[in-house]
Amino acid sequence: MDLVARRILRYGQFPSTDALVAAIEASISEWNAKEAHPFRWTYDGLPLVSKERQ
Repeated sequence: MDLVARRILRYGQFPSTDALVAAIEASISEWNAKEAHPFRWTYDGLPLVSKERQ
């Protein structure tokens, strides 16, 4: 919701509910096409051990 609030709702003026829905759907499509990317995990799966126990 934060993305929607920052990019659409804060500065947008919509003459109807349909226009608001269209703006939200367009923003989601643009996000998925340009900005969304898979997250690369860096954790290797080993158990966490504090330095005190080593």
